[in-house]
Amino acid sequence: SSRRRHTRFRNVTGVQTCALPISLDANNLIIIQDQSLAKAYKLEFEEMWGSTTNMPNLTDSKFGPYKMDNTPHEFLIGGKRVQCFFSPSDNVTQQIVNTVQTANSQLFFEVLSFTRTDIAQEILNRVNGGVFAAGMMDDSANGGGPVFNIIASGIGNRMMLYNHTINPGILHHKYMIIDQDNPSSDPLVLTGSHNWSNSAQGKNDENIVIVHDANIANQYYQEFYKRFLVNGGLLGVADNNGPVSNYMLYPMPNNGSFYVQYQLKHDASGNVIIRDITGKEICNKSVNGKAGNNDLFLEQKQLNKGLYFVEMNFEGYKVTCKSVIQ
Repeated sequence: SSRRRHTRFRNVTGVQTCALPISLDANNLIIIQDQSLAKAYKLEFEEMWGSTTNMPNLTDSKFGPYKMDNTPHEFLIGGKRVQCFFSPSDNVTQQIVNTVQTANSQLFFEVLSFTRTDIAQEILNRVNGGVFAAGMMDDSANGGGPVFNIIASGIGNRMMLYNHTINPGILHHKYMIIDQDNPSSDPLVLTGSHNWSNSAQGKNDENIVIVHDANIANQYYQEFYKRFLVNGGLLGVADNNGPVSNYMLYPMPNNGSFYVQYQLKHDASGNVIIRDITGKEICNKSVNGKAGNNDLFLEQKQLNKGLYFVEMNFEGYKVTCKSVIQ
């Protein structure tokens, strides 16, 4: 964590429990079970501990800018590429910039403190290159500033400040999702404790992991989509004049089970069509949607692996989502 919170402890029959205000904050947790990655974190700990024993060595312990880049960064875990970097020794800002540069179709992010204009400019560069992007930052951290303006110049109202009137707590995330809709383009998630700030880059002891996995990327996207929607944002709409105000298709990829979440401005009847890559109609289902949030399940277990399109038609307006069956 990069923000200290008050914690109260009480002892009940010998067991310590705690009440954490952090439960109101937007956070994420990823658990990776791998011995080699655990050893990398152990190396980092021992550098700050100053010893490989149970006793710390204050003379040899190193923190912040005094640390060395002495841990491995590349791992193969469960057949997936995973990267790990520590601040400030591993130039994490450059790793974030490098990750942004890999985006070919989509880029989404949520960050507590975002002050690095080099990261913002690289996001704008990818947007100008045709990448669809959306993001949120916490307004309590720095109130937007130059970074917000740089990115908003390219994506407009898809760059948002976290609305504390709607959302209790703070936006404590520091994650980015790349190409979750494009399995052929190395979908990934970058997450960790490292804010996109000067302090994290040059002073703080932080970390990030970059997980190259389409399923993990899609799970993070589902969280991003819901939080962006609750915050008043709008994603994935082909024509804002139609009755559909938001939609999401998941999981990505899937095994023939399509889940569609969509939001209507008012009650509306329509149909949902699944087409293959040639445009052939596979399934056509009539739906009667209600104003607000709606859920739809379409199961097509007989379909072969490949790219499919889920088309939603309401009142003459159409929105289309891509999906991949593996």
